[in-house]
Amino acid sequence: MFEIEGLFMNDLSVSHLNAVRSLANYLDEILAEKLTADALFFMQSKIYEIQDAGAQALTNSAMQDRKFDCKKGCDSCCYATHVDITPAEAFYLADYIRREHELQNDEYFSIPPRLNKMAACPLLKEGVCSAYEARPLSCRYILSTDIASCLKRLETLTGGAKLPAPFSHFRSSIAVASFIVFRKRRLDARWLVLDKTIELIVNDESALANWISGKSMDNKMMAEQPAGKFEEMIVEVEKLV
Repeated sequence: MFEIEGLFMNDLSVSHLNAVRSLANYLDEILAEKLTADALFFMQSKIYEIQDAGAQALTNSAMQDRKFDCKKGCDSCCYATHVDITPAEAFYLADYIRREHELQNDEYFSIPPRLNKMAACPLLKEGVCSAYEARPLSCRYILSTDIASCLKRLETLTGGAKLPAPFSHFRSSIAVASFIVFRKRRLDARWLVLDKTIELIVNDESALANWISGKSMDNKMMAEQPAGKFEEMIVEVEKLV
């Protein structure tokens, strides 16, 4: 099993890399030899359990000397030019939307594009996320210590929410572990844009099977791919036996 504390690091130390490697091994065991939709969704649910448990643990320790302003109905973080999402998160979210909206085979689910403007997430309904249980890591790691900074970002399009750095590190570590598992199976492991991706795969029941078979995701879904430390972390973790 992995040490959750090591996932909060961002220094590529032995402890950090071993924690990410252990998490990747854990996720790999969940998928087993044959990747199926059920196995993928179960793995993604475990990823979210780990993310939420880690965030809660960090929140409890951080609350000793600071307070967090996030609460239900506070939706300023739901306004952005785009939200990055992994392929597994996209399929997990699409499945949730199909079930919650009870979509039939002949129904088309449409998401208004944000067109690179600071606009509300299409899943935001009356100030609340309509897919909260299936929201991606990019949403789960946000926990602001200063609501004023969130509102300023929304009003002036400058700055950003004040987030404890370990939350971002934790999200990156988990994402790296999942990407390693996908690349091991020669799957397309690239960051996607939530809006366009969800609209395309919700309305294409063959999309998941195609991805599992090794086919690439549509380029229309692609987000800007991170370089630097994210890719370096993947390379260093893959070196570990």
